[in-house]
Amino acid sequence: MDFNKLESVRLLYKPFTENDFDDLFEILGDETVCKYLPGSNTYSKEQVKKWIQFFIKSFSIDKMNLVYAIRLKEGSKVIGYCGCNYVKEFEKDEIKYIFNSRYFGKGYASEAAFKMKEVAIE
Repeated sequence: MDFNKLESVRLLYKPFTENDFDDLFEILGDETVCKYLPGSNTYSKEQVKKWIQFFIKSFSIDKMNLVYAIRLKEGSKVIGYCGCNYVKEFEKDEIKYIFNSRYFGKGYASEAAFKMKEVAIE
């Protein structure tokens, strides 16, 4: 499995780049999305900048710290993110995902979660 580029039936998963900032800000600046995240507050541009830099710098196949920008196969817009990583505070592995609220209810979260389960098993 090439952990730098994954795909499922409808989605593509690639590590974040700085060019993904606007799409990530749209996601993390949405109240509907953020009510499902810790703290439940929307994120400022400065906070999103820190998150995207963290996602880029911490992406590690060796340490299984993988957070992917998710795109539809027929698009270039980041519609969400997902990943597998170890949460030190809880001493457990985690599968996480969040999507732009315009993409809720389409089964993308289930598709991404199942893909991350495959990644975790691999």
